Amino acid sequence: MSDGIPLLRSILEGRLLSGPEVFQLNLGNRCNLNCIFCWNHSPMRTSPPNEWHRQRLSQNHLDNIIESLPRLRPGRVQLSGRGEPLLHPGAEELLESLATSGIPVTIQTNGLGKLEPERLVELGVERLSVNISAGTREAYERVHPGRG
Repeated sequence: MSDGIPLLRSILEGRLLSGPEVFQLNLGNRCNLNCIFCWNHSPMRTSPPNEWHRQRLSQNHLDNIIESLPRLRPGRVQLSGRGEPLLHPGAEELLESLATSGIPVTIQTNGLGKLEPERLVELGVERLSVNISAGTREAYERVHPGRG
């Protein structure tokens, strides 16, 4: 975490000397689980999944972000979303770009995305926030019905 001096100087001088401490990027709404407590994907929802549940950041928008992030100079990028961020088809490309730029990454995940943990280590992911929401196999099955 920065001491805030470059950010304050940026404001006073009217030019970018430092980017945000955290740039949170929501990659999409799709999820591969059905946690009963989830306000977006719970099987207990009264409305069925709709187009919103399939929405994701477009490749064009992601390309623009990848190009802009090194200039923005965030202290960290946090990947999250209303679903599983590692289901986005451009997630690996984004992580490769961030690694090349030396920008630290945190990912909020259910641990069941498309990228294996070893690959995340290779890509320099600094922090994983993995929510399994259960302490035992039985509890996991109750919280994630039908997932085994």
